[in-house]
Parts: sequence; structure tokens; C-alpha cells
Amino acid sequence: MEKDKENNDDYDFMIKYLSSKIKYKHSNKNYNGSLKLQNRKIYEICESNNLKSIDPLITYINDHDEKGVLDYLINTINKNPDFLDKSFFYLNQLTTMLTYKKYISSIEQYIIDKGILYLKFSVLISLFLNSFPKEQKLIQQMKYRIEQIMRSSYTNIQDSQSVTTKRLKNDDFIIGNTKNKHDTQVYYYYKCIEFYENLKKLCLLLFNYPLTLDKATENKNFKNKKMTRKTALKEFITLINEEIDYIRSEEYKKYKKEEEINRKKGKNNEIYKKSKFNKGYLLPFNNDVSNSDEHSLIIVNILPEYCTVFSTKERVPIKLTCECIELGEAENDNFFELYDNNKFFEKHNDYSNSKEDNNIYSSSIYNSSISDILTQQLSIYNPKHIKIFDKWSNLEKTISSKEEMKKIEDKKTIDKMIKETNHSEFDDFVVIDFDIDQINPFGEPKEKVFEKIYKTSSFKKFRTYRVKCFIAKANDDLIQEMFALQLIKKFEEIFKKVDIFVKSYEVIITSESSGLIEFLNNTNSIDGILKTIPSEWDLNKFYRTFFKGEEFKRAQVAFADSLAGFCLLSYYLDIKDRHNGNIMIDNKGRIMHIDFGFLLGTSPKNLGFERAQFKLVKSYVDILDGLNGKMFKYFKSQMVKGIIEAKKHFEIISTIIKVMSHSNLACLAGQNIDEVIKGLHKKFLFGYKNEQVEKVVDDMIKYNYENFWTKKYDQFQYWTNGITY
Repeated sequence: MEKDKENNDDYDFMIKYLSSKIKYKHSNKNYNGSLKLQNRKIYEICESNNLKSIDPLITYINDHDEKGVLDYLINTINKNPDFLDKSFFYLNQLTTMLTYKKYISSIEQYIIDKGILYLKFSVLISLFLNSFPKEQKLIQQMKYRIEQIMRSSYTNIQDSQSVTTKRLKNDDFIIGNTKNKHDTQVYYYYKCIEFYENLKKLCLLLFNYPLTLDKATENKNFKNKKMTRKTALKEFITLINEEIDYIRSEEYKKYKKEEEINRKKGKNNEIYKKSKFNKGYLLPFNNDVSNSDEHSLIIVNILPEYCTVFSTKERVPIKLTCECIELGEAENDNFFELYDNNKFFEKHNDYSNSKEDNNIYSSSIYNSSISDILTQQLSIYNPKHIKIFDKWSNLEKTISSKEEMKKIEDKKTIDKMIKETNHSEFDDFVVIDFDIDQINPFGEPKEKVFEKIYKTSSFKKFRTYRVKCFIAKANDDLIQEMFALQLIKKFEEIFKKVDIFVKSYEVIITSESSGLIEFLNNTNSIDGILKTIPSEWDLNKFYRTFFKGEEFKRAQVAFADSLAGFCLLSYYLDIKDRHNGNIMIDNKGRIMHIDFGFLLGTSPKNLGFERAQFKLVKSYVDILDGLNGKMFKYFKSQMVKGIIEAKKHFEIISTIIKVMSHSNLACLAGQNIDEVIKGLHKKFLFGYKNEQVEKVVDDMIKYNYENFWTKKYDQFQYWTNGITY
């Protein structure tokens, strides 16, 4: 009895205010004995010294709606500094919870508090909130509150919690401060948001420009008939760089004025208040070191000669190659001493010249901001006429519904259907005089490219200097891509424990229809590789020719480890649309997948064309020395290890899916989330012994190897879109 009383007292203590930086008010009046017993496990885990992961806390937050429990869980996250980086990872889940949970005040408070303390956090919040429909009033209200707080002058405070509480309770407190002064961080915050919006506008605008000069001369709608997509991209990047230059020059002028004041007073330059802002635009991708502002990257220059336009029938993504440094180093006193750009200093040394301040694009043909220019151009070339190319239209004409698709099992019917699709615009690719030693389908290694950039860079003296590549994309729904890659990132962490390779990349949502995608360097699609090599070659022949000697053996192992990872991903997440344009190979022989528009039971047009659990074609198996080869047996053993390890992490995988089922994800629309989770649970093979898992893997390989539907889907993609197989 005494022991039970002691445990209850401990639990009651959990319900009350616990030691934490944030004190959220709550009442425990709704707690009864059974609820105490149910949640004691949470208390024991949270108070344990072995709590090293935020994952169980996110699961508990999703599963509970009791005010006291949620307050306690948020407090536990907040007081552990090691959880800061992971809170960035789960920012989308925490924000989405605001749309459906009964009690949200502590979650909202945590998000806002971290948004005040960390610029990157606030930018990511704002961008993610932009992806929600305007009809969701609760989300729009939160966005308004965040922006109001960012407008206030209290942005660099150490203990923000008490101030934040006042702000939330008193709108006059928030708005009143906006009249007093314009804060540097607030200005920079909005300039960054504007920069991402400008990239979206640029992608939309480039769609209106022709691909080649001959088409440009034929189009009377273009003012500059010689402007192609590529030349237009370089022109606008030049303008963006000028805007960065102007922002930096304002900081430099401030620095020089303070330096002169101090010189006249006979002092060192101590009065000047260094600013980590206004040196470049924040790039909100994850940093391997930390997600804190200090280690966040800023774009200090975009390299037009290394930027690319990817022209498709649907949209015009652009690849940007940027020079970056960490925000922490940008605030150093010696920034302008390290910045090696004579033209900049010659241009801005006369800081007293106020005429130039009125025209930030004095060296360009424009006399307005890049945002104004893009808006003006888009008003002329309205993007509403952009036709979204439907690559499934030919198939849809043949098969009107998923139910009819299921009835088609006869192979002759499928062959006839595919051959009737139109492929006249795609010619067979022929390679003449091929020399494997002269042609590298992966291009010049990024290390050599980045080294060339570094040697001539004005920023090479900065310790944190690096080159980053990413793709800006518009007129596309990237929310599902972001969701899929979050799951893949979690699987990447899981499989890494058993030496299985999975490569994730990051997607940053900037609006409902735009975003930034991390670029995979040193890669090429299988489609691209097959179009580079002789037509009689397959992927196996390429591997055994391109990778030589010991290098091939390393490539074999790399291929086996990565193939196991992505086979398991496809199996668990039911990833579809796996044609060779969406499957990449890197220069170490590892296989990677991109473009996750269809998963968790959805497929293009919901036709269910791909029925295999994962893609396993003959050329893959041949690389691993055939079905009876030692390398293929190693691949199977990796599959088994991956399934056994994944069992330990089902809860967090299912939590991510359950939370995001409340957002606007096409893959979960119209589906019963309980049935989705039930099907996922079955795939994790709970209750199976290791030898039983081996049997399941053998059965999966038998079914998926050279699967009829996989081959026909590859054929369909070739006949309709020219994607080789």
C-alpha cells in the first residue's frame, strides 16, 4: 500500500509544474486512478536517464489529449537541449497536430517559443504553414501570431518564455512594439521569405520562355526574342546576386561609419554592433553539425554558370548552385576582412553616397526590386495557361477505372494496350563510337567541380565555406514528397544500424505549390545511363565495364546494400511509379530512388498498374552474380536484417503517418487511416521468428523477380515517355 501510494504521489508530481524552462498552466481535475495507471509508463520513461530519443515523446503526444500529459511531454522535450535538432525534424508533425488535437496550447506555445529563439525555426514554421489551405482558420491565426511576434523588437532574448506568454495574452503588446522600431532580424526574416517566393515566381516565369533561339524568334509575345530559358535564368540570377550584394553593402556601410567614428575618437572598432544577418539569404536545409542558427547556412552568392534549367512538359524546375557559409561565421567582426571582393569594396567604400541607396540595381537594366520585376513579368505572361501534362492520359483512354484494370490479367491484352499507345515523338537512342574511358555518365565529380569554384571564390577564406546545390520547383505538389522523404529519413536511420544503405534527401515546402529540393550530386538516372551507353548493353554490362577490378567488387557490395534498403522501403511504404527515370545510380554503384508521388496504396491514376512489392529485374540480379551467387545471398541476408531491425521502430513510423493523415496528403485522401496502419503493421512481421522472416524474404523475391507487371510498366513508360528499360 505504501509503495502504491508513493507511485501515485510521483505521478501526481508529474501532473504538477515540473522543473522546466516553460511552465504551462493546467489542471489535473480530470485525472482518475485508471488514467494515472495508464500514463505512469510515460512518466517513468520521461524521467529515466536513458531517454535519448524524442521519438516516443512524439508518439505519446499524438496518442494523448489530456491537458496535463501534453504539458508534461512538451516540457520534457523543451528541457532537453539534445532534442532541439529532432524538434526540427518533427516540426511538421507538431504543427499539423494543431489542426486536430483537442488541447493545443502547450504545443503551440513550444513552436512559437522556438520560433522566437531560432530564426531558422521561425522560417520553417512560416513556410510549412504556407502549404495549408487558407480555409483552415486555426493555422492562419497561428501564422498571424508568429508573424506578429517576429515583428516585435524582442527577438534576441535569452529567456523568451515569460515574454511570449505576455504577447499571446495581449495583442496590444505585440502590435504596440511594431510602431517603435524596425528590428534587423524581422527585416531579414521577411527578406528570406521573399527570396523563396521569388524562386517560385522565377520557375513559373521561365515556363513562358522558349527552349531554343529558333523558337524564340518565332514567338511574337516575347519582348526579347533572343531570350531562352537558360539565358533568362542567368539574367535573373544576376539580379538576385545584386540584391544580395545590396543587402551586404548596407551592413558594410554601417560598419564603415562606426569605424570612422571610432577612429576619430581614437578607439578600436568596438561600438559597431556586428550582425549575423544581411550577409546572404538563409538556406533552411539541415546541417550535419546542428540545426541551431549558428550552424545554419546562408547563401552568399549564386553561380549562374553552374545553374541549370530542367525543361519538362509540365513545369520548369531550376538547379541552383550556391556558395554558402554558416550564419555564426557571418556575424564575426572580421567578415569584411575575410570577404575577398575588390569590386564590392570599390563600389561601396563611398558609404556616404546616398544616391545609390535609392537604386539597388544600379548596375542592371532594371530600376526596381527582383520581386517587382518577376511580378510584372508574370502579369504579362500569365501562368494560368500552363497545361499540366498528363502522362497517364493514353492509359486512361484505354482503361477507365481501377476495377477494370484488375480484370485485365491476359498478357496479350496488356501487350496490345501498351503497343497502341503513341510513341512517335520518341526516337530510339543510338550511341556511335562509344568509349567508356571517355564518357562518364555521372559527370565530373562534385569534389572537382567544387574545388574549381573554391579557387576563384571571394569567400574561400571563410572557415565554414561550402557549395550547396538544390532544385527550386513550382506548379507542383511537394507536400507528399516531403512526407515520403521524412519516412525515408527515419528508415535511413533505422537501416544504418545494420549497414543497409538508404539515401534520403530534403524537401522544404515554400507554398502550396512550390518548394526546394536537395540535389543528389554524382548521380544519374538508370534511364540517363542507358541512353549514354550502347543500346545492346544493360545495367549489368555497364557496371562490369565502368567499375573495374576491385572497384567493381566494392560497387557490388554498395549495390547490394542499397538495393536491399530500397526494396524494403518499397515493400513497407508501397512506393509506385518506379520507372527508370525515378531510379538513380551514383558513382559508387549505389542505387537510389527519387520522386515519391505515389505511396501507401496509391498509384498513378489509382490504376494499380504496378503490382510488385518492389522492383527486382534481371539486370539487378546479374550485377549480384545471379540468383545463386554469393552476392545475391548477401543481398537477401541484408533484407532479413532490415526487417528484424525495423520491427523495433514501428511505433514512430506509424505515428508519422497517423499525424500527417490530418494534412492535405493525396496518398491518404479517402483512405481509412486505421486500415492503412493495420496493413503496415502486418508488413512488419511481428511474431515471426528469424527463420520465418527468411522464408518470407525468399517468397517475396520469387514473386517480385522479373514480375510481369513490372516489365509491362517499364514498357508502357518507354512507349509513352521514352524512358528506357
